[in-house]
Amino acid sequence: MEKYIYPEYYPQNSAESVCTSDGLYNFEKLSTREVALVIDVLKVAFSKKYPKRLRGLGLLNECYTITYKERYILMTLIIELFTNSDNPYNALAVAEAYRSKGAAYREQAIQKYEYFINKANLLQKGKVSSTFNLFNDSFIYHNLAELYEKEHNLYRALKYAELAEKHNRDFLPLYPIHISNILLKIEPVKAVQYLEGITASEKYKAQFSAFNKSLLEAKSKADRGYRYSPRKSKTTENGVEDAVYRAAKEFLQYGKYFHLWHK
Repeated sequence: MEKYIYPEYYPQNSAESVCTSDGLYNFEKLSTREVALVIDVLKVAFSKKYPKRLRGLGLLNECYTITYKERYILMTLIIELFTNSDNPYNALAVAEAYRSKGAAYREQAIQKYEYFINKANLLQKGKVSSTFNLFNDSFIYHNLAELYEKEHNLYRALKYAELAEKHNRDFLPLYPIHISNILLKIEPVKAVQYLEGITASEKYKAQFSAFNKSLLEAKSKADRGYRYSPRKSKTTENGVEDAVYRAAKEFLQYGKYFHLWHK
């Protein structure tokens, strides 16, 4: 039986977040509590709680309960601390950190995900899924499929969406519906055929209603001759990311907070 490592509980209060006059997070100025929380998370991630080879994923694991300004800083720290590592575990952590940053960082997220998938052996992949409850095979493949889909690389997206469904041992409708959504963009008739097969299968008999809505939509679009036209999205970095990086840098070597957590 798996024995997952769960994150610690870190109390947070939005009132303790230093903001600008227009209500946005002010990354140029951190409150005492904001600094203390980032340090607490770093200390846990670099403690004996996590083996050295899993510290990147350990830091990511601890971040899952963190919100507000500190989450942005910690995700940036994952990238800065582990992006140059050739350890597949760290690549997965960095992939997730890049994914959290949105459109401007999709390519970097894809590269790190692909690195993990191609470089991690079966034992390493098994270690990830048995240590961290969110990182099962379906979750990883689904995230990568979504990244490719948003980059309009539909056939790569379909490949990983199908792999996510292949490992869908809990029979969650999320994964086959994602396949149908990608097929709808490629060729609506294929989406209809796929969903008709799903609704007729015993595997998803209990979730018929979850698929029926998607099937009706696919049939409607196929009948109308729908053709997917990707929209161009602005993916440039912005000044906020620069400010986040400057804040994170204070927790790295030569930064004023580095000595407070690093042994």
